[in-house]
Amino acid sequence: MKDQKKVGLYLPQQQGFVLVLALLLMLFTGVVLVTSAERTGQERRVAISRAHLASLHSAVDAGVSQIQGRIQLVAAGESREVACNHFMQEVNSLASQVHSYMQASPGNPAIWWQPDASRFSVDCSSIEDDQDEIVLAVKAWQGSEDQSQVIAERGMTMQVTFQLNPDSQTGAGSDPVAAAFGENAAGSWGRVEVTGGGRIEGNVTADEVSLNGGASIYANDEKAQIATAFLNKPDWMQLDKAEQTDSYTALDSDPLGLQARIDGLEIDAASIQDLKSELGNKNVGQWGAGQVIFSAAGATNLQGDAGDLEVLKQVDFLGRESLSLYALDELRLVSGGQGNPSFGIGHLVDENGDLFCSEEASQASHVLIYVAGDVHFGGGTSLEICENSSLTLVVEGTTRITAGFNFMNEQVLNTQGQPIFSLYSNYSHNSPNATAVKISGGAHLLGAVYAAQASIDISGGSYIRGQALGPEVKVSGGTGIYYESLTAGGGGGQAGETYVPDADINFDFDYD
Repeated sequence: MKDQKKVGLYLPQQQGFVLVLALLLMLFTGVVLVTSAERTGQERRVAISRAHLASLHSAVDAGVSQIQGRIQLVAAGESREVACNHFMQEVNSLASQVHSYMQASPGNPAIWWQPDASRFSVDCSSIEDDQDEIVLAVKAWQGSEDQSQVIAERGMTMQVTFQLNPDSQTGAGSDPVAAAFGENAAGSWGRVEVTGGGRIEGNVTADEVSLNGGASIYANDEKAQIATAFLNKPDWMQLDKAEQTDSYTALDSDPLGLQARIDGLEIDAASIQDLKSELGNKNVGQWGAGQVIFSAAGATNLQGDAGDLEVLKQVDFLGRESLSLYALDELRLVSGGQGNPSFGIGHLVDENGDLFCSEEASQASHVLIYVAGDVHFGGGTSLEICENSSLTLVVEGTTRITAGFNFMNEQVLNTQGQPIFSLYSNYSHNSPNATAVKISGGAHLLGAVYAAQASIDISGGSYIRGQALGPEVKVSGGTGIYYESLTAGGGGGQAGETYVPDADINFDFDYD
């Protein structure tokens, strides 16, 4: 009886309180529906839910940050209209898909974000001065990916203007590659080391420049300029054809921001192709796939019976527009070659089945090959790039250029004044002595060689004719780097006014 009486004391005395508490619980657990509530234009709630407004706001911020990041990828334009068109190509690629911000958990549906193209106000042709703007929008929502079920939504508009590029008079904005490499034969945000008869013909810029064992830095006309904080050399070594500059400005680490550039290509794992299954073998050569030609129309093995390889898509990369993108698991040119070249870029086939290069710009092939693994060129193989075309390699793994590889081209620039060959390595390793690009055994490359996170090592009578840039550049054993500019005009980029999106974006939370 005591227990029954004790229980009875709680309910009667707290009946009003319990009723209020129950109503409050119903309100905050989604039993009561609100179908048209608006909150100062910032949030449209279709139902009372457990939506985290802070998470929705953060998702919108993530989208805005992605758009801001794309500003760094945009090639400057010779007019505001051109700069606007470049920028919108990047924005539209983001807007073409839904982006996940937070995965679903018990009681909390997933959160997504996407640039809201339906709210864009963009007319690039009307952008005439630095006050003219375009209006973009980013939205985030909690619910289903296809937005068939939206529990809560939040959005933000943003205004972007197009300003005179402050670096354009030096050419830095018109060509990000030329701006990064400057007028250096070898550049580093770490160390350039020249030993054992190694030589560099041209300017050198690095935090540290180390010379030893018959090394030399020189120029054929005026003295080569060595810009460094620390010049280490034996006392007996004379710099007859080079001089240390009075001032030194350190290079930025990874000035091209290579990882962001690769992310901008938007290559998913499913699109990476295997040469073995597509063209007969990963190895291009006498006992491999034979003779492989890559072009804007696709890749084919001229000596085998395997199928062709299709272009993945057209992309812009480091200021270069409309490159034909291929994505491979790895790329090996080894074991001798069938035909000459065994690996070609931009070649056409005549009625007799013979290869030839067209001189017409309209028939050029500008190819970008992304390699998720390693690259190895060697063993009697050859590479030729038609003079109206170009090859850009972007490599996640190691790159080895070894004895027996023949780079058949003689000119660093193609007929359009662009680097005929560019190698960008994103290889990284925990070891402080990790090598991203190794050229040895008398092999050579022409053009741009760039490593973002590990060293470039040239040895054994090999050489680069063009420019090299990385966290460490090592030249040894009778090898060399011989400067040739990566631009037709020379001098680290074309001068002239260019325009870029204004990174100081104005934000407007009045989305609805």
